Amino acid sequence: MKAEGTFKDMPEQPRTQLDKTTAAAKLILEEEARERAAKGERLKAARAARDAGAKNDE
Repeated sequence: MKAEGTFKDMPEQPRTQLDKTTAAAKLILEEEARERAAKGERLKAARAARDAGAKNDE
């Protein structure tokens, strides 16, 4: 008897060279998007800190 929903189904492995290339490209794009979002958050925090410091100087 198999328990439904107990374990997450494993994604299928790519079967053709095109599938392998597509999967690798998706991983690269997802990683770049995460890095871009993190950079944007760091810049936003730096701008907020800069602006807070400028308001205190006035």
